[in-house]
Amino acid sequence: MDIKKTTNVELLAFYNKHCGELNLARIEKFESRKDAVQKVTDMVDLLGDEKSAPKKKTKEPKAPVTNEQLRANISAGVVETWKDPVVAAKRKERHAVMINGTDMFQSVLAAYIGLNLNPKDHIKFRKGLKLEPIGTSVKHLGAQWTLIPFADYQEAASAQKAADREKADAEVAV
Repeated sequence: MDIKKTTNVELLAFYNKHCGELNLARIEKFESRKDAVQKVTDMVDLLGDEKSAPKKKTKEPKAPVTNEQLRANISAGVVETWKDPVVAAKRKERHAVMINGTDMFQSVLAAYIGLNLNPKDHIKFRKGLKLEPIGTSVKHLGAQWTLIPFADYQEAASAQKAADREKADAEVAV
């Protein structure tokens, strides 16, 4: 045990704990660090037991968190957030995007891909776009982007498919 590395508080606690064994008076504080080390060293010599010397408190190292544990903690937290009805409702909402009032895409990512933009950049923009009320246009990369309810996109896509089928049937009939 290295008494010189032990804190003054620990030395004082050790001294007061063992002062009765040597008929010494308890003290409230040492006059100096040097005084503390000297008195405790003398006490240990008189007690004759190095094992009773104050031990430096050491923090036990924490075991590193494994990826599995981290995923489990995150998963548990996500499960808890789904229990909030407001959060659950927001997460279940799906939106499509309309650009310049005419071109519709099923998602911001689909729009980025369809417009030959870097798909890696879409997440940051999508987060900002979702902060706006549905139907509000936002200028981005020289175009007006508007979130629309996904049902509107599906309806328009179905109508477009029906029109395309009719056109194809008409061409075949000719």
